[in-house]
Amino acid sequence: MNAPVPIPLSTSRRRIVWRITAGALLLGLLAMLVAAAAILHGLDTSPVQVILNGEPIALPQSLAELSWGRWMALVGGLALALLALTLVVPVALLATVAAVALALLVGLGLPLLVVALVVAMLVAPLALIGWLLWRALRPARTIAA
Repeated sequence: MNAPVPIPLSTSRRRIVWRITAGALLLGLLAMLVAAAAILHGLDTSPVQVILNGEPIALPQSLAELSWGRWMALVGGLALALLALTLVVPVALLATVAAVALALLVGLGLPLLVVALVVAMLVAPLALIGWLLWRALRPARTIAA
């Protein structure tokens, strides 16, 4: 029994896919670094007051006062947000393209298919009559000796 052999991507396609993926990850990392720099140098938490169960919670005045555990939580949250962004944006774009394609198919394709079927049904008797006339009027075949 012969098993189907998978056809691998060509090297040039692999290279293109790898470059696109690496570029997207690099852009995401760059965006995360820009956001982190903006947070580090421009975050002012003084007007924010958090109250939990009636007791105010003191927020640090700058991110430099955060402990290592909270820094790791902040970095992990940013990494999780980047991962979610790399998953959500392509899915949203794919859903949008699929919805537009479906709308075009239903809006244009279906009516055109109905028109083609109606025209085919109207032309079918004429085509049958033409074929029968052609068969009746063509010269007979001769057998070459």
